[in-house]
Amino acid sequence: MNQEKREEINMDLTGAYQEIDKRLSRIDFPLLFRGFHRFPFALYDETRACFDGAMIDKPAEFLGNTSVIFRGVHTAIWNLADHTMDFDTLTAKVVHEMLHAYQNASGETRWADERAALVKYRYEAANVSARLEEADAMEKCLSEYAPEVFSRLLALRRARADRFPFAYDYESRIEQIEGSAHFVELAAPAQLHSEKAALPTTDEELFSMMKILNGDFIAQLDEDMHFCRLWRR
Repeated sequence: MNQEKREEINMDLTGAYQEIDKRLSRIDFPLLFRGFHRFPFALYDETRACFDGAMIDKPAEFLGNTSVIFRGVHTAIWNLADHTMDFDTLTAKVVHEMLHAYQNASGETRWADERAALVKYRYEAANVSARLEEADAMEKCLSEYAPEVFSRLLALRRARADRFPFAYDYESRIEQIEGSAHFVELAAPAQLHSEKAALPTTDEELFSMMKILNGDFIAQLDEDMHFCRLWRR
């Protein structure tokens, strides 16, 4: 690679790092998620990376957009090679990966076994129908809470857990891990005073957002209630 090209890449990565760093400094992490705090992050492309504001050769462990342990520290990483987002959106993506860093650092154990799911998970009509019933009960709980509807929601989830134990366990783990990370990603822009803030303001938007967060799965109830309280502040 010639020197001119290397300087251009360095400038892109360093400039993007600085823009995201400035935005992260304005975010109240515990307000997004209890106990959450900022973690180191790195941006990288095919050959170079910017970590802690300094340029380095791309480490072998930098693959995908995720959280890794780099130099002994849980670190959020983002591949900037195909980046076309604005910096507020990119910052929110980094916050998403920082939440995964927080989960790892906190000893989170509810990770889904993706390899087992490739073999054992089945898209069964009865399970999907049951999830739709749960979605309907959740929508009613969010629009106008009633104890009997909440009890119905609990009963539906318990019944599905009994009938489809592997699918329910797998879906619940995805909901807990990715649902939490998507939540902070969508909540972060509101603290940046961005027009792209994704927090819902009506019950219909809240329910729609819940479906997006959880891939049309209804989240674990204890986390759902915490999310709802945060959204309604």
